[in-house]
Amino acid sequence: ACAGPARFGGPNGVLLVGTTLYVADRVNNSIRAIDTVAMTVTTMAGSTSGASGSTDATGTASRFNTPVGMAYDAGNNVIYIADTANNTVRQLRVSDSSVSTIGGAAGVSGTADGSALTVARFWAPHNVAFDASTASVLVADYTTHIIRRLSLASQSVSTTPATATGSLATSITASLTGLMSNWTYYYRAVGVTSTPSTINGATVSF
Repeated sequence: ACAGPARFGGPNGVLLVGTTLYVADRVNNSIRAIDTVAMTVTTMAGSTSGASGSTDATGTASRFNTPVGMAYDAGNNVIYIADTANNTVRQLRVSDSSVSTIGGAAGVSGTADGSALTVARFWAPHNVAFDASTASVLVADYTTHIIRRLSLASQSVSTTPATATGSLATSITASLTGLMSNWTYYYRAVGVTSTPSTINGATVSF
């Protein structure tokens, strides 16, 4: 907790679990926890001084390097974190604040699929989502513009084909209103088949 008003450095991802709001404090290389009832802030994992690193450990002995996106797995009570500058996916166990790397290798970028820790590589992963139906973590690999699937059961990473339905494409049209007309945007959803759709006047085949 803080003696005075809490401060953050470039907070990015947020995740509400019960009455606790978890924050990926990107610049401070830490995961913070806000008790929304008591309105107190603690550092759950990562450095309290902004130091970066890739150490797997418990609480503030662990290190991150630009953590961004987060996802919660209620069944295992863990938070998955896109550790962007480390090119890894991390796991934070809520019960004891222990941190472990579950995919990729710190400081090594790439696109290889395969064994999550020994073969697979990520390149600036920015966001994650947990798919309970397949017990896997979906990873938005920013630099390579692809979606990866990290299977927790097989401990392997694969590149996921991206498709979308016409209705899905139509439903997001409103979100494009007002965006710069000289930019091209592609929206895709994983695992849904489709026919060509029109987005802001442009026909897109998924």
